[in-house]
Amino acid sequence: MMKDRTAQVKWFQRPERTLLILGIIIGLLYCVFIPYGAGFDEETGLVRVFDISGLHFVPNISPYTPSEFYTLSYQRRYFQSPAFDQFSKENIFKKIDWNNMAGGKTITTYFPANYLLQAFVAGIGLRVFNGPVLLVVIFMRLIGFAFYLFACYLTIRLLPVGKWMFLIMAFLPMALFQEATITADGFTIASSFLFIGEVLHVYFRDEKRITIEDSWAIAILAILLGCSKSGTIILLFLLFLLVKHKNESKAGKWIILGGVLLSVFISVGWMLLVTFNQKVLGGENTLSSQVKLILKDPLDFIKGYFVGLFFSIPNYYKNWVGSYGYWVGKVPISVFILYPLAIIAALFCEKKELQQLWKGRIFLFVVGVVGIFGVTLYDFVGDYVPGTQMIDIVGRYFIPFVPLLFLALCGIFEVKMNTRRLFHIGILILLFWFVGSYSYGIYRTYYTKCVYPLASDHSCVLPVYKNLDVRNPPVVVMKTDTVIRQSILTECNQIKAVQFMAGKLSSSKNDLGMLVITDDQNKQIAKQGFSIYGSKQGRFLIIPVDLKNIENKTIWLNLSLVPTDSASSSIDFFERSNGAIYPQGELLVNGITQDADLVFQYTCVNP
Repeated sequence: MMKDRTAQVKWFQRPERTLLILGIIIGLLYCVFIPYGAGFDEETGLVRVFDISGLHFVPNISPYTPSEFYTLSYQRRYFQSPAFDQFSKENIFKKIDWNNMAGGKTITTYFPANYLLQAFVAGIGLRVFNGPVLLVVIFMRLIGFAFYLFACYLTIRLLPVGKWMFLIMAFLPMALFQEATITADGFTIASSFLFIGEVLHVYFRDEKRITIEDSWAIAILAILLGCSKSGTIILLFLLFLLVKHKNESKAGKWIILGGVLLSVFISVGWMLLVTFNQKVLGGENTLSSQVKLILKDPLDFIKGYFVGLFFSIPNYYKNWVGSYGYWVGKVPISVFILYPLAIIAALFCEKKELQQLWKGRIFLFVVGVVGIFGVTLYDFVGDYVPGTQMIDIVGRYFIPFVPLLFLALCGIFEVKMNTRRLFHIGILILLFWFVGSYSYGIYRTYYTKCVYPLASDHSCVLPVYKNLDVRNPPVVVMKTDTVIRQSILTECNQIKAVQFMAGKLSSSKNDLGMLVITDDQNKQIAKQGFSIYGSKQGRFLIIPVDLKNIENKTIWLNLSLVPTDSASSSIDFFERSNGAIYPQGELLVNGITQDADLVFQYTCVNP
C-alpha cells in the first residue's frame, strides 16, 4: 500500500507527464482537423515557408507560389461551411500544378528561422517528392507542434518553481491553436518559454553560479529569441536576474554576451531591413511612415493609445485565452471562466519556499508588463490614424510574456500536502474541461452547419458568409416593376425567418415589399408582406416566415414591391457575384438568370 501511495504522490508531482500525454493527443487532433487556412495568416505563412524551402530567405523575392496554397485555403471560402471536404480524395491528394502558379507576394516577412522546420518538410514533401499539398501541410503542423511540446516539456523540467502554473500556460487554448497552424507565433512562443525556463532554472539555484553548460544554453536560447518575432527580445532583460551569479568559467560571460549581442543584431537588423519598411493596414503606409506621422503630433497618439488600451482590455483577454482563426465561430464562455480558475488553483500547488527572492519576483512581473505594453505599442503604432479612436484585438501576441506575471506569484502561498493534492486534481479536471470545451468549439465552428448557436433551442442563421464586401458590393435594384427570384436549398427542417442584406432604400411610410415563397413546382407555400420604410442601409432586412418539413428541398424566394402612389420606391439588394458563388441556387431578375446571388440568410429551428 505504501508503494502505491508513493507512486500516486509522484504522479501528482510530475505535471510533465500530463503535458506529454494530453499534448500528443491534442496535437494530433488539432493539426489534422483544423482546416488548412483557418489559422491566422496561415496561407501567407505557407507561401513564406515555400520560399524558404527554395532558399529564398528574404521575403517577396520569389515571383511565384503554388496556386493551390490559395485554392485549398479554408479562409478563401465564400461560406463558413463544414470542412469535411478537405478529406475528400479530390482535395487531400491534390498536388501542385507547376504549370499554374500564382504570385509569390506575402505579408508574412518574419525571420526565416521561424519557419525552418516547416520549410524542411516543405522542401522534401513538395519540391522533392511533389506530395499532396494538404498532407504535407499536416506534417508541417505536426513538426511545429512537436517542437512546441518538446520546448514546454524541457521548460517544466527546468523550472524550480511554478511547474503546475506553467502547465496551465502551456495549454492556453490560443497557444494550442497557434501551434497547430503554420505561423511564426509557434516558434516565438516555444523559444520564449525555453528562455524563461533556463533563466529561472539558474536564478533559483542555491549556489548562485552559472556553469559553462548554462552559459551555452542561455546564449543559444537568446539567439532563438532574436530569430523570433520582433519585440520578443524584451525577454533578454531577464538576464539582469543573473548579474550577481558567479560564472564558473571565464569564458562563460563572453559566451552569454556574444549570444545576447547576436540576438539583438538579428532582431533589430531584420526589423530595419524588412519589417520597418513593410506596409501596414493593407495600405500604402509603412511602419517607418507611421512613426513619422506620430512624431508630428505625439500627444494625439499618446491620448489615443491609453484610451484605446483601456477599451481593448476585453478583446485582449478573449484573444489571449482563446479565439478561432480570424475570430470566426464562438469560443464557449466556459473556457474564459475555467482557465483563470485553473491559474488560481496553480498558485496553491507550490511549497512555500524561495521567499528571499522577492526582488526577483518583482522583476519578473515588471518584465512581463513591459513586454505586454511593448506589443500593444507596436500594434497601435501600425494602426494609428490621427484623430481616430483605436481599438486593438490581438491579445495572442501577449503569450510569450504573460507567464512571467504568474510565475512571479508561484511559491508565495502554501497549503498542506493533502490539500495541495486536491488542487492538483482540481487543475487536471479544469484542464480537461477547458481544453474539451475549446475543442468542442473547434468542432462546431469548422464541422457543423450552425456555427453560431443563437438560443437554447439551437436556432441558427444560414448560410454563414465569409469575405463579404459590405463597403462597395454589387447590387441589384428592385423597383415596382421588378421581380427578383432567388432559389435556395434548405439545410434545416423548419425556418422562422428569411433575411436579405439591403443597401440604399427609397420609400414612403406606406410602401411595402412582398415575399412569396414557392416550391420547385412554383406552388406557393408562404407569403409575407414587410415594411421597407426606416430600414437601415447595410443591414439585413428580416422577414418572419413559418416553413416546416422543407429540409433538403429547393424553394424560391420571390421578392417584389407592392404598387403604390410612391413611384420612387426601390431597394438595392446586395449581391455576391463572380460566378454565382451560391452553388445550390440561382438568381433571376425579371426572368433573366444572373451570374450572381443575393446576400440572403434564413433562421433555422432545431437544425
